[in-house]
Amino acid sequence: MIDTAIKVPLIKDFAQMKVNNYFTQKHAGQVISLEDAISICKIPGRVSVIDCPCQKYLSNKSERKCILFGTTADIVENIPKFSNIHDINSEEASELLNLTEVEGKIHTIWTFKTPYIGAICNCDHTGCLLFHLKNKYKFADIILKGHEIAQINHESCIGCGKCQKICQFHAITIVDKKAVINNNCYGCGVCRTNCPMEAVQLLPRTLENSII
Repeated sequence: MIDTAIKVPLIKDFAQMKVNNYFTQKHAGQVISLEDAISICKIPGRVSVIDCPCQKYLSNKSERKCILFGTTADIVENIPKFSNIHDINSEEASELLNLTEVEGKIHTIWTFKTPYIGAICNCDHTGCLLFHLKNKYKFADIILKGHEIAQINHESCIGCGKCQKICQFHAITIVDKKAVINNNCYGCGVCRTNCPMEAVQLLPRTLENSII
């Protein structure tokens, strides 16, 4: 019913406004780099980890990889379903973030009542409910692009395609045995971490280096 309704322009415009307002004012999410994720986990205050609710819902798997902060952790620990919450220090958070990135997981930061930072999720498009919503309702800004964009050093790139396979945003193609970044890039840096030739770097996103 919803999918049919949003094909009507007026309804689609209204739905887009409501969805974007929610994901701006209450539960905003944005892709961040590994470095930024690690830095956030070093801010003084409580840092905790829980099993990913999305993974539990979508595949009934228990993967302890969702990082919570401060009051969010205080609230969640009183919910029976999330009684497995575990406090961690910044070194443990850094280790978790590095491991998930090698696995191809994207780091996204989420507010709970913007601008309060509530969590960092470490998921891919198959195991995240919000990724599912982003891919299904492309008219809505459910997950914002990061402040950086990937750039390929074509002298170092050997066109192995590993970056293309691990990219969650279909942002990489192989042209003439070289990786090429397109405007789908969210600046997550997973391609950089998993490039065997270290041929990828992240640069600040500007009009000059973004493909329009």
